[in-house]
Amino acid sequence: MSGFLWGLDLSLSNSGIAIIDLNTYQPVYIDSIKTNAKLEHKDRLKQITDKFDELIIKYPPSVIAIENGFVRHNNATKILFKVRGVTERWFYNIEQHYYAPTTVKATILHGQASKEKIKEVLQKKYPEIEIKDNDQADALGVAITYLVKHKLIKWNKRKIK
Repeated sequence: MSGFLWGLDLSLSNSGIAIIDLNTYQPVYIDSIKTNAKLEHKDRLKQITDKFDELIIKYPPSVIAIENGFVRHNNATKILFKVRGVTERWFYNIEQHYYAPTTVKATILHGQASKEKIKEVLQKKYPEIEIKDNDQADALGVAITYLVKHKLIKWNKRKIK
């Protein structure tokens, strides 16, 4: 497989994005897409898709792995699914996979692991990249989950605790 795998942790305020080279299975880009909270939702969605447009040129995706949303608070869930819907449409022609947060945690460490512990484990595994926040760690975790579930890499939880 060649091209790039994008791991996304979507949010209207701070979407984590991790991009992995599918030739080397190594992260080549990790960042957050922070939006201006003072703007209307439509303008914040545009900020997110503008960043997608910028990244598509350098890292054209072959596959997208997205952390599934979950229902916690009704309004927050509605907003999250706006971002997800726009993202699904933006990448309509790219293969998309969705993973529950507990699946990502179970793949990286264990199903009840804290976001901080997941970030710590990923930082140990990839010391050459800086993981600045939990959203970036979640995005990288989603991408790693895709690679593990598709048997493209082996992930030994015991070696990186």
